[in-house]
Amino acid sequence: MRWLRGWRLIRVSVAILVLIGALGSLAWLTDTSADERIRRRAEHLGIDLDHAWPTSIAADPDAVTALLALGDLPRQAPPLWDGAPTPSLRERQSGLRPARAAEIAAVVVRLGHQPDLRAHRGAREIWTNARLLMLESLYVARTEDLPAAIDASFASVGDRFDAFTLAHALAWRIDDLRRAGIRPAFEPVIERLLGAYRDERLYLSAGNIRSLLGDRGSVFSRQRLFQRWLGEPIAAEILDLMVEVGDGRDPTTRLQRWRATDGTTESTMLLSRTDYARWLVAQHELREWRSHALAITAMEALRSALLDLPLPRDRCDISGAALRPLVRDGAVIGAYSIGVDLADDGGDRKGDIVVPLSPTLAAEMTPR
Repeated sequence: MRWLRGWRLIRVSVAILVLIGALGSLAWLTDTSADERIRRRAEHLGIDLDHAWPTSIAADPDAVTALLALGDLPRQAPPLWDGAPTPSLRERQSGLRPARAAEIAAVVVRLGHQPDLRAHRGAREIWTNARLLMLESLYVARTEDLPAAIDASFASVGDRFDAFTLAHALAWRIDDLRRAGIRPAFEPVIERLLGAYRDERLYLSAGNIRSLLGDRGSVFSRQRLFQRWLGEPIAAEILDLMVEVGDGRDPTTRLQRWRATDGTTESTMLLSRTDYARWLVAQHELREWRSHALAITAMEALRSALLDLPLPRDRCDISGAALRPLVRDGAVIGAYSIGVDLADDGGDRKGDIVVPLSPTLAAEMTPR
């Protein structure tokens, strides 16, 4: 029958159209030309999508030999702090004679903050114990022994957690440091902390971009669909925003400008594509800066306090204002940044980034 043949023709035509649409959609989803353009753009902007965590620094063989010669050292056993150095910390330090402490300090200084010790069995454990012994010695060392312990701690501190412990110990001993005229060289440590923040930011940015490009899932993954939904121009904008800071020092300056919402993931669905991309980057920067800001702020504030300089600029304040002093009974006991919520909470530790500049406030805070 003619009508039956016509119906079959319609069904065949529809099937062909569906097949063409499916193939076209698959080609659209699997097209990697935009991915390659974004990859090249990322590389041009300094983001290596295959970027590995910063590598260790080649260790001086003679320094490694000296390290191994130290033998077994006491291990750090938290807690270190209970409003003052704990008895366990004091007990570990009491077993270190000044000559032994000076020997350990000299080895730690020679090895620096990230020595490559993989080829030397047991060296990593000895180095970890040695640098932590020097770090905690700052709480209880004799004043005349402080310079060597400070040099060792400043040379070996590389991560934000140990850096805040270092700042906390210096605040605890700030009166002794002032009386003895000890003025540590803060700049290398601050630059190292800023570099660690920058490295981690770029490392995680590379991971986020890889996810957006769908490298870690099927062509039908949510990341792949999201990247296609944004489109290559918006993905390029994400890259621009991720590296706009340049040296990574002041993310919150951009956050205040780009923050579209503080809402949940559901509320972001109401945003435009461009604002959603900006929101993603803002949240990424917030998380990264929040994890690094305490150590960096503490070291910068202590530098000003010990060198008799004005408090440094608050990196979270777009107006360029300095850190705010925290005053109690007419004395400055600390300083604070308005923090990543960009609101001055008067030094409330729930919202502001508070750092100690006196034994009084150090006693109230935990080193780690």
